[in-house]
Amino acid sequence: MGKWVIEGFDSTKPIYREEVEADLPRIKEILRGLVRRHLTSEEARNTELLHVHCDRANDQLTAGENPHYVAHPRDHVLQPAMTTDGPVE
Repeated sequence: MGKWVIEGFDSTKPIYREEVEADLPRIKEILRGLVRRHLTSEEARNTELLHVHCDRANDQLTAGENPHYVAHPRDHVLQPAMTTDGPVE
């Protein structure tokens, strides 16, 4: 179990932020629940819309389209993108 930050965005506008202590399966459940708030009953039957994507390169989970939600460990520091020549400026 760890501490996570969950943030929601409508396009680029922040609409939600919460810090929680939970394990990975619970974080995925929370993300799906947040996405469900914005779906019609017909859309909610489409399991692809409730899929939680794991971005290992950035150490985060994402769900939803617009609005969308992102979860990352609280002590997460986003590393600069790397190329074979070093960090991208």
